[in-house]
Amino acid sequence: PIVYPFSLVPAGLRFWYVLINPMAILIDGYRAALLHGKIPDLALLTLAAIMAVAVCVAAYVYFRRAEREFADII
Repeated sequence: PIVYPFSLVPAGLRFWYVLINPMAILIDGYRAALLHGKIPDLALLTLAAIMAVAVCVAAYVYFRRAEREFADII
């Protein structure tokens, strides 16, 4: 996502591209705002925010389950 814009990704693969790397949307939004003077696509930014919340919730649930098996060595 640093080297090429989101628009170069084929339309059929964009969903998977965002699913694998939600930071690509944020980087593309910064690129649009800073280099082109355009407002970032709010629908894509909303999708990235939803993906970030989903990953945080999943990570928290996993951590709470795996926490019982951590070794408490100080």
